[in-house]
Amino acid sequence: MNKKSVNVLFSAAALMLTAFAVSPARADFPERPVRFIVPATAGGTADILARLLAQKLGDVWGKPLIVDNKPGGPGVVADETLARSKPDGYTMGLATSSRAIAPLVLKGLSYDVKKDFAAVATVATSPGLLVVNSSALDVKTAKEAFDLAKASPNKYNYASPVALTNGHRSMELLKRASGAQIQHVPYRGGAQAVTDLVGGQVQFLVISIPTIIGQVKAGKVRALGVTTLQRFEGMPDVPTLAETGFPGFESQEWYGIYMPVGVPAAIIDKVAADVQRILRSPDVRERFIALGAVPAPGGPADLDRMFQKESDLWTRLVGEIKLQAD
Repeated sequence: MNKKSVNVLFSAAALMLTAFAVSPARADFPERPVRFIVPATAGGTADILARLLAQKLGDVWGKPLIVDNKPGGPGVVADETLARSKPDGYTMGLATSSRAIAPLVLKGLSYDVKKDFAAVATVATSPGLLVVNSSALDVKTAKEAFDLAKASPNKYNYASPVALTNGHRSMELLKRASGAQIQHVPYRGGAQAVTDLVGGQVQFLVISIPTIIGQVKAGKVRALGVTTLQRFEGMPDVPTLAETGFPGFESQEWYGIYMPVGVPAAIIDKVAADVQRILRSPDVRERFIALGAVPAPGGPADLDRMFQKESDLWTRLVGEIKLQAD
């Protein structure tokens, strides 16, 4: 047998060994419970979405997903935990769009958002809802509200549930577009931000729809628009901000699943496929809409594109807007 034939045989054998090595990893995974790190406190939108997805994946896999809430910073504590985890597929984490902004604002992070994580799947997008204290601002549209604020610089305050989240970013973009000067008051969760909006301590707020919908229906605050380019199907009568004085305005929270870098590709492919299958089911879509989110089934490449789009936008704007973590 000549040297060329030997090389061909070795190459074929190597391919067969690779196939045998990968296939069982995909077929047998998971063989024990999977840890699911969530960068939020229990009860918020991210937590509820994660728990719903964990339940569905657990049903498919026959092994439970243990939700591990790691709030702190704009996802920093959760990301630190995920980055230190063993890359065997048994730890995965939910991330929000804040992950793309955090390294542009926070210095000395112990991890690299582009090198230490492997994208797995997109999960959902979620519009923010701009609401105002109707006693302080007798307005019907977003443009009227920001024109009023522009006429009285620094008279009004706006709350953000957590710094660098969509509520924070959206308000800074709206300030930039309108020329209004409104003071930022960051909170550590949505509940207190809503309480202070109703009480009049702050006058503007962009927040997830489920967190505020009760107060909107009760007439305690006024909804002026959603932050996405399309109206949210769960509140079809509420216009977009693009329709009400801010042409082309778009800002949203997105959610995706990551694992530590180094997890076998076969496991990532399996998790991505299972997540996408779950997100396409009608009952999951209905439950997501009720939570103020839109399912966004997609794989690693889709999540990478979503991350890069957000990172590119804020790389351009973060200095101009002077976005800060607190």
